[in-house]
Amino acid sequence: MDYQISNNLGTNFVLKNIINAWIKAGKPKTWILQSDQGFHYTNQNYQRLCNYLGIKISMFKRGNPYDNTHTESWFGTMKSEFLNQISRKKRTTK
Repeated sequence: MDYQISNNLGTNFVLKNIINAWIKAGKPKTWILQSDQGFHYTNQNYQRLCNYLGIKISMFKRGNPYDNTHTESWFGTMKSEFLNQISRKKRTTK
């Protein structure tokens, strides 16, 4: 698994993150990557990269937020805690 933090979520950002995670996982021959149907996951470059790396694409159903509840909750908590740490650091460095 890999994570990156950015001010924007462009497709190239997502592709780089997938490559990093694939390398860290030991370049597996088969791998399933679960995502929602956001624009960067339906992009042709994303699909080509996954195909090239042997990654099977698995997507949650469109318009069904209950499929992805646990993932969204986890990321919401992570973002909240991370942003709180940044805010604390900025307050203490001033």
